Amino acid sequence: MAWWNILSNGEKVVDTATDLVKSGASGIDMLFFTDEERAMASAKIMEQVIELHKANADQNSIRSRVRRMLAVIVLAEYLLLLNISVGLGLCDKMALSQFVFKVANDALGSTVLAIVIFYFGYYGINAIARTIKS
Repeated sequence: MAWWNILSNGEKVVDTATDLVKSGASGIDMLFFTDEERAMASAKIMEQVIELHKANADQNSIRSRVRRMLAVIVLAEYLLLLNISVGLGLCDKMALSQFVFKVANDALGSTVLAIVIFYFGYYGINAIARTIKS
């Protein structure tokens, strides 16, 4: 009898089915990222990055100095490990060279990438924005 009660409330069943179809269609639409949506998302990300750099624009604060010092230390360590890896490779110690290279990339690779994006990304974004505007 419960089935008959559900079917007898036809208007409610149609509304529920319509809502289900609408939510399914919007879910399918969210699976695909159109070029326009991708461009809008990229623009929003770039705006947020530029705002971050504007917020961190004070170059003489203690925080900025410490941040630069830590960035230089991390980059110097990474470059030192890469140079050691090359030196070991030149001395025919390939296994040790590959190990040092792997340690450098596993331990510091993502940090070095973040530092490069943070310190040089702003200038790259501005250069791209200037070429787009002209």
